[in-house]
Amino acid sequence: MFDLIEGTVTHATFAGALLAELSVSERGMILERVVKKHDELTSGYKVADADDGTCVNGACRGADSLEFDYTRIEPDGRVHVEVKSSQLKWNSHASTLQWKVTFSGVKCDLHDELRLAVYTPDALLVFVHGSNAGVSKAGKVTEVKGMDVTFGSTKGECDWRVAVRIIRTKIEQKGCQFVGRISLVAPKGKA
Repeated sequence: MFDLIEGTVTHATFAGALLAELSVSERGMILERVVKKHDELTSGYKVADADDGTCVNGACRGADSLEFDYTRIEPDGRVHVEVKSSQLKWNSHASTLQWKVTFSGVKCDLHDELRLAVYTPDALLVFVHGSNAGVSKAGKVTEVKGMDVTFGSTKGECDWRVAVRIIRTKIEQKGCQFVGRISLVAPKGKA
């Protein structure tokens, strides 16, 4: 499934951006690896892939259904880390008209730390999620599908760069820690 529908504001904004033409799942896997490597480089600790584990029926879990994405090995123990990524998207509902990011399928009881990766046309912003910031539940379905974590810009703000600054501020004000910005633009003169 592709989330860049031609003719939309989001599609026009991400035209030519690195990773923009990939499917949501392909991009998500790449961004997960980038966040994992960023964590290893900035924390100074080793990281390891998550164990496969088993499903309720006893079958081995596939890579897309693990309880968490990787383990950070710290001196006082192992930290199970889940990575969720979201592309900055224009919400064109008449009552909203704003840029937003939504991280779906968050199951807080399956990991120790949640890292949120905000994919923008020029960078990946990484946060460690704190408490219940931006969390919304969907009743009984939440237990199976997880929660959504959503942050939006000011309604009516059309400039995506301004919107990203607003969203970053909101994320941090809600108790999430900003841990890095990874440029997705090649330096001038390099392809």
